[in-house]
Amino acid sequence: MNCPYCTHFHKEEARLAGVTEAELEETVTIASSTQYFSTGLHGSEVDVDEFVDETAEIVDYLEQQEAAKADD
Repeated sequence: MNCPYCTHFHKEEARLAGVTEAELEETVTIASSTQYFSTGLHGSEVDVDEFVDETAEIVDYLEQQEAAKADD
């Protein structure tokens, strides 16, 4: 949400828990990617049920590929 109060508080909270600056930077990168793709999906009005089905197909395929590697 880009709330400066929440950002400051949660960064300080993370530092107290031992999160490194590199880990915080990675978290910000992931959050910005999430916001970007969320905006794109919502703006394009992607059907949630179709998205869920397509994601399940992708996960199934990747699991099959990993299982095949393990069998080799």
